[in-house]
Amino acid sequence: MAEPHPLPALATPKEVAAYLRKSPKTLANWRSQGIGPKPRKVGHSVLYRRRDVDAWLDRT
Repeated sequence: MAEPHPLPALATPKEVAAYLRKSPKTLANWRSQGIGPKPRKVGHSVLYRRRDVDAWLDRT
């Protein structure tokens, strides 16, 4: 049986930062610079799709 992925399908910046072992501030800086995993705006929230985070990791 496969282990569950440590990130939900849609993750908050705090969850993604913990997964990447970076601070939420680093993730926010990357977001403002247009680097890092691609964020999604859902209403007033910034979320990350798990597949976008994994794809970004594969490219780095």
